[in-house]
Amino acid sequence: MAVLLCVGIFSTPGGTASDYAIALVFALALAALIGFGCWKLRAGANGWRVFFTILSAITVATLPFTLVDHSQTVAYKTVSALIAALAIAGLVFSWLPTSNRYFHHAAEHRRAVNAQRYAEFVRDNPPPESVRWKMHPNQPPMPPPGPPGQNQPPHGG
Repeated sequence: MAVLLCVGIFSTPGGTASDYAIALVFALALAALIGFGCWKLRAGANGWRVFFTILSAITVATLPFTLVDHSQTVAYKTVSALIAALAIAGLVFSWLPTSNRYFHHAAEHRRAVNAQRYAEFVRDNPPPESVRWKMHPNQPPMPPPGPPGQNQPPHGG
């Protein structure tokens, strides 16, 4: 989309060099944002899917204004229509049932990984006995931290 935006901007006649430089910086920033968002989408970040949905809706909503603007060239209008078509396609594909399953499974995986990390952290960094007794007064004292089986009595002994 950012490349098509650059093509559309540079196809507009009558711009100065500073206008084109500002447009190029904007297009590169937009390309970086879209690239980062696509990377996060690949990781299953649902917030970026919502962001791209809003961005696509804005793109499609502004297309009629671009098409009726008599100051724009046919090339700019064509590129704008192509960008809107890509936005609609991305919008449809991002909310298909298979995409929903992908984002759901990615969220489940992140929750499982975070739960495992938390369990390992609590195992390796238990709270002090004074705090633990206040939290769970009916439980026996915890063994000191270490690898599993390190503090167990020897077998057959």
